[in-house]
Parts: sequence; structure tokens; C-alpha cells
Amino acid sequence: MVQTVQDLVTRALESGSPSCRRPSISFARLCRMSATLVSAMFCLCLLLMAAKGDEPKISLGHSFALSDADGRTVTRADFPGVWLLIYFGYMHCSDQCPTALSAMAEALDEIGLAANRVQPLFITVDPERDRGPMLRDFTAAFDKRLIGLTGTQELQISEFPTGDFGSNRQAVSV
Repeated sequence: MVQTVQDLVTRALESGSPSCRRPSISFARLCRMSATLVSAMFCLCLLLMAAKGDEPKISLGHSFALSDADGRTVTRADFPGVWLLIYFGYMHCSDQCPTALSAMAEALDEIGLAANRVQPLFITVDPERDRGPMLRDFTAAFDKRLIGLTGTQELQISEFPTGDFGSNRQAVSV
């Protein structure tokens, strides 16, 4: 008995043979597969960009010696193995400084456990007024992890590197 291919296919479809059924993929599974593919492509792009290696590098290892709210000297060596997230400002700043410090605290909350590898610092540019318990209370109002540092304008603060970071230090009378 010779059967044609068409007869075999017709009989298999009628019998519901699993090898001849059309595969079905749910919409949710298709979305998950697409998201996985897009994520993998994104990670690959990041790896390729990081592998280029021709971007200019900035040295962030500059040392400093400032004082905390209790008058203790604080240096870069006091924070081994952590990134320093530094904000320069002053306590009597009406809008920008509180907004930026709140954003720093929120960013630390958002990164979860990775925040253990970041030390936020507030370095005042008004060392005559921003000192002692007032400095400690000011930084604690934003986040308990935030450390306020001060120094003398002539010695410590004027020596802090600014050229690579695009900052401008200038006293303004108001």
C-alpha cells in the first residue's frame, strides 16, 4: 500500500499527533523572552563600550585633611575601599544645597546594599559659620550616613582639587 505524503499529513493532523501540532506560545511568555533578549543586548552593548578603553581617565585619589563636626581630622585614608560621594555647599544655602543633599540621600536608599560601599560627604565652603554641632545637626537632617566636613579657608578648603571637576570658588556678598 503506497501512501502519498499528503495522505500521511492529513491523517496525522486528524489524529492530533503532537509532532504535527502547531506550537503555541503565550503572549506573556513571548514578552518575557523579548525582555530577556533586549536585556542581553543592552548588557552586551555596555560590555562593548567598557572594552573600548580609549576614554580619558580621571585620578580620584587626591588626598585631603579636613575636620568633622567634633573637630577630629578626617582624611581620604579614613575611608578605605569605599567611593566618596562629595557635595560642596554651605548650611545657609536656601535651595540648591538642601535639594542636592536630599537627592544624595535618596540615591543611597535606591542602590540598597551597594550604599555600604559609598560614603557621602558634605564639605562646606563656608568654614567660618559651618562648624561643630550645627554642622552635625545639618547633615543628620538629610541622612545619618552623611558626614559634614570643614576646615580653614586658607589651608584645607582652598587646597581641595577643583580644576578637574569644573568648580569655581568665589565669595559673593549678599
